[in-house]
Amino acid sequence: MGNPWTVRQLRRLNASNTPEILFMSETKVTKNIAEQKKESLGFSRAFGVSCVGRAGGLCMFWKEETISFRMMSFSQNYICGDVRSSGDVRWRFVGIYGWPEEENKHKTWALIKGLCDEYEGPIVFGGDFNEILSYDEKEGGASRERRAMVGFRNVMDDCSLGELRFVGQWHTWERGRSPKSRIRERLDRFIVSHSWLNLFPESFIDHKVRYCSDHAVIVLRCLGNEGMPRRWDGGFRFETFWLLDDACEEVVRGAWSAAEGGRICEKLGVVARELQGWSKKAFGTLKKKIEVVEKKLHEAQCEAISNDNCERCVSLEKELDELHAKNEAYWYMRLRVAERFWHIIGDEVFNFVSSILHNYSCPENVNCTNIALIPKVKSPTIVSEFRPISLCNVLYKIASKAIVLRLKQFLSCIVTENQSAFVPGRMISDNSLIALEIFHTMKKRNNSRKGLIAMKLDMSKAYDRVEWGFLGSYC
Repeated sequence: MGNPWTVRQLRRLNASNTPEILFMSETKVTKNIAEQKKESLGFSRAFGVSCVGRAGGLCMFWKEETISFRMMSFSQNYICGDVRSSGDVRWRFVGIYGWPEEENKHKTWALIKGLCDEYEGPIVFGGDFNEILSYDEKEGGASRERRAMVGFRNVMDDCSLGELRFVGQWHTWERGRSPKSRIRERLDRFIVSHSWLNLFPESFIDHKVRYCSDHAVIVLRCLGNEGMPRRWDGGFRFETFWLLDDACEEVVRGAWSAAEGGRICEKLGVVARELQGWSKKAFGTLKKKIEVVEKKLHEAQCEAISNDNCERCVSLEKELDELHAKNEAYWYMRLRVAERFWHIIGDEVFNFVSSILHNYSCPENVNCTNIALIPKVKSPTIVSEFRPISLCNVLYKIASKAIVLRLKQFLSCIVTENQSAFVPGRMISDNSLIALEIFHTMKKRNNSRKGLIAMKLDMSKAYDRVEWGFLGSYC
């Protein structure tokens, strides 16, 4: 998790699978570094266990807005917590990392037995057990006796734990690039109690494509299609990746000229449509291409080991590397689109903003924005529990920025001294210090014949409900 590229891949996987809980093993970083990644991965809470040297390390991430997760216990090999999901369904989840050494694997089975004995409710174990359940779950490599496999089956029988059906390739761990060196095993899985399976009878495991790791990501889907990727039309967005192609400027120039005589908002709409059409023909969708290659790689990983299969997997992984490299170029580019094509659109943008500043015209659609609602509380149910964020368009931002820069020069002359906002150099802490001084003075003068009163108001509730005349009569 110390590699930024790894974090971006995790973010992409989380966006496409939308898990409410994420358990990671072998993070190979400290507790603090792992927990700091929670926001970038789309989670609100995290609990990590530091690695020992360059080995091990665990972290549990969860979304506090949708579920409740209460930590119960942990060690270098597991994290255990109680989950309360939608509908007040309660169960226990244990993220586990089994001992990899053959002589220590009995500790994994003792751990599972102990955790099951101390909890009688629905429970699910998930992670890297570092062991298979049968010889059918291994392909390639030298044949040898695996005594720990018997211990794994015995502890599942003793604790009444069962397996879930899965989709995708049968193996979750793979190493080697040639038929002679390639080994496949099913080391990662979820095992559940019967009471848990009664809560989620439609649950199954989704084995994702293995890429840039010897382990594949596995996803526990509890309610059929819950958590499956959802399509969303987010409208037009200028892809900075387009700027890598010289033809992009010609498309912008041609579309802008073709819409000559129209209003600037209409011309921008024409440019957007032309860019989308050009991008589809020139590149296709980069994200879609990655998905197609991943699907082919996934299918190849489901086939038996052979020379052709190994060569195809290596070729597809190389192709996927190239696509992700292009995607990296997209995320790293920080070019300003308006500045890049200013020689084409600059004059009309200047005239349009000038007309607003001089009060000649201001089309209503310039103020049209996309609004994102950010939850302020856990499990919001009403609109007031969201914080709206307006995603304004570029024309509006340019005009508003010009107005702000003009007002900035004399704001200090028209904003009173007891107002802490809007004026550089003034801080909200100044008002707090003044309030403390006032309360201190009131406390010292509490023996005077003339009384003093302080009123604390929640302005978000009182502003539209209390008349200033009413307040003034008490001051």
